[in-house]
Amino acid sequence: MSKNKFLRILMSILIGGVLFRVVFGEIYFNFKSSNYGEYGVIGKNITDGKGYSLFYVQNDTLKTRPVELSVPYPSALTGPLYTYYIAALISIDETELRNAAFFLINTIIFLLTAYLILIRFKKDRIYLICALALLSFIPDFVYAVIFPSPSVFIHLLVALTLILLAVPLEELSVQRILAAGIVLGFICLMNSMYLPLAIAITIYLYFRLNDKRLAFIIPVAVFLAVSPWLMRNILILGDFEITSGFWSNFYRSNFEIPAGVMWYNIANIDLNAISGKNLEILLDTSFRSLSIDKILSEPISFIAGLFAKIFHITVYDPNTKISYNPLFMIPSLCFNALAIWGILLKRKGLKIDLYLLIAGIFVLIFMHINIAQVLTVKILGLPFAAAALKELLLKSGLYKPEPYHSY
Repeated sequence: MSKNKFLRILMSILIGGVLFRVVFGEIYFNFKSSNYGEYGVIGKNITDGKGYSLFYVQNDTLKTRPVELSVPYPSALTGPLYTYYIAALISIDETELRNAAFFLINTIIFLLTAYLILIRFKKDRIYLICALALLSFIPDFVYAVIFPSPSVFIHLLVALTLILLAVPLEELSVQRILAAGIVLGFICLMNSMYLPLAIAITIYLYFRLNDKRLAFIIPVAVFLAVSPWLMRNILILGDFEITSGFWSNFYRSNFEIPAGVMWYNIANIDLNAISGKNLEILLDTSFRSLSIDKILSEPISFIAGLFAKIFHITVYDPNTKISYNPLFMIPSLCFNALAIWGILLKRKGLKIDLYLLIAGIFVLIFMHINIAQVLTVKILGLPFAAAALKELLLKSGLYKPEPYHSY
């Protein structure tokens, strides 16, 4: 394959990926919507001068929808990096212009992620083509561009982490490990649910490095990255937590919420005992008790629910209408099958990716609430799916390997 032909293929894939996202967005993205989930509610409160806040009490009930006279309590439910990004977008008054900016930025992030993948795998042209084709056209990655979650940003940060760490042992310097730790800290500040990725990297480095102490640069760097947010939570919420939503997310992931009831209104808290600072801490403490009680009283149901979630993660998301669409479901299933096959191929250089994928699957099994988590973790299976797709092309005779020529 000549250099010019290779570059034409790459450009065709990336341009096709952008166009696919534009068409997908025109069909599925409501450019008139102002719903960005809890990120949007907190972002609106920030732009309204009410600070990083979410819940308020009205008629003895917890509410979140911003109204002019509401006085919401301080929050740490969402990661600050993505929330402040959404707040910046909300400052754009024109809704359609704001959503166009949202779509454009997410598409640019997709291209940056593709560029980092190109840098990492540039020595294997057919593998790179497979990886970028999957990233460009698998509906999960396309849907991530229009879904209000930090998925595309985490895709970019994961790719950057792997650029720093997926190198020969002699190139794995202290500076690279420190930089990777800070990037992983940024992932946690996007969504603390993905802290297990940093733990997985620490374990990987511990077993790979001769000087085991270097592995612990990762947790130190992560702590340094998140420490301003931790200090804010100590001062504002009175608690040393990166998030006030761990147990509420765990409960929402593993146990049914009654129809018509907002998840935060099933917690057993005395609204009259709220000091203002401690609302979300009391809320999460309540969900911790509810979760433990449910596990102890219904252990079989809890375990069965974990297996049901594996089905929902790999086949379709019951809470997301688009995942029932065969045009979405079939490519997604093919991607999952390729990823499993790719793991079995044991491609050289993907051990670090396997550690991350295992951590990502752990997050999905215990903390999956909606398709946002699947969209985020999907990037961890991309290297394996690309390896399997390359193998499929080789076995089918559609591609014949050529000696690599540097350019």
